[in-house]
Amino acid sequence: MAPRPSLTDLARWGQVTAVAVVAGLVLLAVGGHLDRLTLDTPAIVWPLVLGTVVLVPVALARRSAIWWLRTLPLIASSAAVVVGSIAWYVRASGTITDAYPPSFLLWFAMAIVTVAGVVVGWRRAGPGQRLAGLLAAPVAVATAFVLINAHYGYWPTLGDLLGHPLTGQISADTLHREMSQPLRPRPAPDDAHAGRNGDARGDARGESALSPVGRRVPPGQFVMVPIPGTMSGFHARDAGVYLPPAYFTTARPELPVLVFLAGTPSNTNTLAVAGGALATANRFAATHDGLAPIMIFPDENGSLTGDTECVNGPRGQAETYLTVDVRDWVTQYLHATSDPRRWALVGFSEGGTCALDLSLRHAGEFPTFVDLAGDSMPNLAHDTLGALYGGDGPLDLHHQPLWIMTHYRYPGTVGWFGAGHHDPFHLEIAKAQARLGAEAGMQTTWFEGPYGHDFKFCTYAIRLLFPQLFAHLDLGGSAAAI
Repeated sequence: MAPRPSLTDLARWGQVTAVAVVAGLVLLAVGGHLDRLTLDTPAIVWPLVLGTVVLVPVALARRSAIWWLRTLPLIASSAAVVVGSIAWYVRASGTITDAYPPSFLLWFAMAIVTVAGVVVGWRRAGPGQRLAGLLAAPVAVATAFVLINAHYGYWPTLGDLLGHPLTGQISADTLHREMSQPLRPRPAPDDAHAGRNGDARGDARGESALSPVGRRVPPGQFVMVPIPGTMSGFHARDAGVYLPPAYFTTARPELPVLVFLAGTPSNTNTLAVAGGALATANRFAATHDGLAPIMIFPDENGSLTGDTECVNGPRGQAETYLTVDVRDWVTQYLHATSDPRRWALVGFSEGGTCALDLSLRHAGEFPTFVDLAGDSMPNLAHDTLGALYGGDGPLDLHHQPLWIMTHYRYPGTVGWFGAGHHDPFHLEIAKAQARLGAEAGMQTTWFEGPYGHDFKFCTYAIRLLFPQLFAHLDLGGSAAAI
């Protein structure tokens, strides 16, 4: 009879199994097989939290008094110093200026203590504790990340986190080839599916859907492409561009154009993904015969943590880039409408401040805007006058919405202001700006949404306003053909 395996043997086999499972999950994720995994669903969050609560104490427990009295306190205090230093730096550098829950620091520190504790205590750990450590370290890190990400909604899915291509995403070269090819006729109604009442299933990573008239509508195409700073000399990252299905048809209507400004820190495609703009546009197109706005996601800051507040100054000619270079590229390369009445700016946080300020200063080009949780004026954490305007006081004054709206009239401008229920600071700003805009002759609307100063609020707001924006910018043109 074969000898029964000992507990030590079982623990060692468990270690091998744990490593194999983690490696397998990594390979599946990298290969794109888990791209649609939603990161903030309770089915992901709560098992990770429970796993952390159970595994971390087991992995870090030791019988040695030195461990409890010296080693573990030293690890914890070192983690506190690291976390505190990072928190101080991101605040002092202006990388993050908005408040965040103090629990973020605790989760971050917990992950550091777990990983460091497992590594430092590995030699003195028994087989079972080593197994727990192999599981606790990645679970604790994943828990901290998922809880923080769930607060902001920055990466909705695992595919978004890993930067994998979205549904309908093409390369800049592919777009260039498609632009040189003849336009396609719109597909005829699909009789086999005509009785399904316009199934609009699908999202940013979803599939095609049916329009109300029974046509199979594929997702629009999304591309990251450089928009040169020809006039401004601004060094911008590649912009995101969404082209709806109707854009590539012979019956192409004069589609509206939405310009999205994501704020800082962010990537240029952040509002496309985290803000839900891509998914919203595809759903809208699926129920409107392929019609949706052209959407542009330009770079207003020059880097992930840059902050130009969309003004011309020492940090670059961002204002000229957005109002001249981006607009010219869209009208000339994409052959989009140049009619200002069909253009709108949509921004969140710093991007919301930009949307309002650019519309006030360039009402002839952007008479429509959406300011989501923007500040009352362009500003930085430190030295706004010097860093943004090179010490030019009058230039600073002429970028302040309060001053502008009390000195100029805007009878042809339409604006939306909004913020989340858990963002009272920006809610009060939204109410005040809407009132000032109305007094200056604008047609203004303010609204309060769920969530806080995060991309979950953005997703809600974009979904809420998308039909209203399309109806306002469409001018009774393309939608009349549906």
